[in-house]
Amino acid sequence: MSGLISIKFITVFKIFAHPIRLNIIRMLYPRPLSVNELSRKLHKKQSNISQHLQVLKNHNFVSNKRVGRMRMYKLDDSIQSLAEHLMKFKS
Repeated sequence: MSGLISIKFITVFKIFAHPIRLNIIRMLYPRPLSVNELSRKLHKKQSNISQHLQVLKNHNFVSNKRVGRMRMYKLDDSIQSLAEHLMKFKS
């Protein structure tokens, strides 16, 4: 495996290694949610959820769309099948 490819794999695994980001991906699998909804469901501060969403967005795992005053976050189409697979390990 070339160095560049292995760095991309390492980055992906680091992103999924954080339990909050993994839970965000699981929660966004069925439908888009706002930061407020995610923070309420995960019992975390909105600022904390926003930071994790920014990491996911920077790596093209999620995108957002402004709906009124809120931003709705959804999984990128490219990781829908991965999220579906992760749902099998839901505890």
